[in-house]
Amino acid sequence: MFQEWHQWLEKRPSVPGVVACGIGFPDKTCVARSFAPKFPLETLKNAWRCLLDAFEVVNLHRFPADEFRWQFENATVYSVRRADQVFLGMFLEKDPLAVDWDAARNLAAEFLKAPLGPPAAPSRTLTPPPAPHPPAG
Repeated sequence: MFQEWHQWLEKRPSVPGVVACGIGFPDKTCVARSFAPKFPLETLKNAWRCLLDAFEVVNLHRFPADEFRWQFENATVYSVRRADQVFLGMFLEKDPLAVDWDAARNLAAEFLKAPLGPPAAPSRTLTPPPAPHPPAG
């Protein structure tokens, strides 16, 4: 499913004012796209893990939130989360007039309706413990 989300994100057209975006998963992995050099992919991956933590913390404290919009000094973060805990995050230009808010909301709505789920957990093969040795004697 990880690859399908990556393809979904890559097929989306860029949105005026969105300088980076990504999809985060409950296992803290993510896919990301950057449209500006000030948002390198490794930095984005860390940001999306932190955003996942923020969703978890506010919900743990009984402040349910499935949508965030935070204004920072140099950018705005807009994020929506689905019932399966997968979220879309977008870094937006600081100037709200530079952002096509309708297109950003449409991208979020399209994400919420996408027929994809979280990536499957890696399969683990359980090895049975060794058979006990028969008693000597």
